Amino acid sequence: MNIAFLCNEYPPFGVGGIGSFTKTLAEGLVRNGHQVSIFGIYPSDAGEHSLSGVTVIKIQSSSVPRFAFAFNSTRLWNAIKKSNQKQKIDVLEAPNSGLALLPKLTPFPKIMRFHGGHVFFSKSTGSPTKMKRAWLERRSIAKADFLCAVSKFNASMNHDLHNLGSRTIKVIYNPVDTNFFSPGDQDLISKGRILFLGNFSSKKGVLELTKAAINVLRLREDFHLMMVGRDWIDPDTKVGNKSLIRKLIPPDLSHRIILRDQIPHSDVPGLISTAEFCVAPSIMEAHPVLWLEIMSMGKAIVASSLGPGPEVVDHMRTGYLCDPKSLDQLTTALFTLIDDSGLRSRLGKAARDKAIAKFGVGSAVDANEIFYENCLGNWI
Repeated sequence: MNIAFLCNEYPPFGVGGIGSFTKTLAEGLVRNGHQVSIFGIYPSDAGEHSLSGVTVIKIQSSSVPRFAFAFNSTRLWNAIKKSNQKQKIDVLEAPNSGLALLPKLTPFPKIMRFHGGHVFFSKSTGSPTKMKRAWLERRSIAKADFLCAVSKFNASMNHDLHNLGSRTIKVIYNPVDTNFFSPGDQDLISKGRILFLGNFSSKKGVLELTKAAINVLRLREDFHLMMVGRDWIDPDTKVGNKSLIRKLIPPDLSHRIILRDQIPHSDVPGLISTAEFCVAPSIMEAHPVLWLEIMSMGKAIVASSLGPGPEVVDHMRTGYLCDPKSLDQLTTALFTLIDDSGLRSRLGKAARDKAIAKFGVGSAVDANEIFYENCLGNWI
């Protein structure tokens, strides 16, 4: 098959969970003999690139105020049409609102994959729903010939939120490359390091984690928290969460709660290798790729019990689940893993086993191939 994806954060040109997912799946499909093209809007270096057998077509983003989204969509569709004329595209997949401004009628079936979605996250976190973003998401759903989602929780909630009636949403879990994300040497561990990795969006639970860490680190002097990722700026207050976190950190802990900027995806395994254990206290996720990467590396993880958390992590078997909105629960979780190295080891080993068995690239690629073939067979 000739499979096309829309992705504006394909590594190494961008950083994000959707980009990591697309890269892992695309390279797996190429290894299985398929042709894969990525189309995306990027701020620089427009052109065609070949990465591990995947063709990445970067389209220059428009700088026209207010109309950039429409202009970008036109440029995107023109690039897709040009590629389809050279070699027929069998299926095209886009995340969330990616199909909103593309034509309804196309010479190939279009798939929309729910990687959460704006309405999903706004409703599940209690944040305001932006009318334009919700409208774009509804249009994308209407343009899609088929729908899929990355977790059962995500599929069920989006089905209800968008009143999809008889429309079905196929659930296919995100994959993780268990060879690339494999356990590192124990000598790489930085003694006492607790690692948070990801963007500093409020939905990632970064403020809750900081408050819990302050409670814990005062009583466990051999440990420190490293938080790595790009800042998130509140669109209303224009204040970044890193700034809020720095204000929360008391002077005596300023050298033990460490903030770092985001790193390239290729450097993530090396960073995870330095941790005693990792913490991912998200208020909500769709199906977090980063959790899979941590588990695949055999690291114990403190993760969120909210949303699809239990679909990924089995409490006290492949990780430790807690409600990140509860300061007591999150604090207890940190104390538990700090104080029991044997538990950390057992959880990490079981997490690695589950990542291989349930979320490995091979089974994920097979599931997506079958889905694409069914879409082609049922497309009218």
